[in-house]
Amino acid sequence: MADDERPWLAHEYPERPFDTWTWLDDCPSCLVALKAEAAARPRRVLCLKTHFDRVLVTAEYLAETLSAGRTTEDLCYWPDDWVREVFVPARGGTLPAPARWWSLTLWEEQQRAGVTDPPALRAVVHRSDDR
Repeated sequence: MADDERPWLAHEYPERPFDTWTWLDDCPSCLVALKAEAAARPRRVLCLKTHFDRVLVTAEYLAETLSAGRTTEDLCYWPDDWVREVFVPARGGTLPAPARWWSLTLWEEQQRAGVTDPPALRAVVHRSDDR
């Protein structure tokens, strides 16, 4: 396996553009790398693997959230959920502008309720949003 085909943490190579092998932890160096990625590719999608859900966010939105002193848990759909992993999804993924956040759980709830419009995409999300 080539070096560029192995999982790597953003703090290991802070100048390297994110790819589908990129993982982030909550260290200050990963935040620096995330800010650089958000500046270069603000619409890059990252996955927050939580205990209950899978949440997609743009690099720009995640960087803004963390830079404001908030945590990744503030981006969770469920009130008592927590983030287990942050990574670039293998299939990349996109969020149609202006959406910067998407929750699999919310999407599934909307599908069960027969709601297809508007889609489960939001420009911003707050934990206190009503579900």
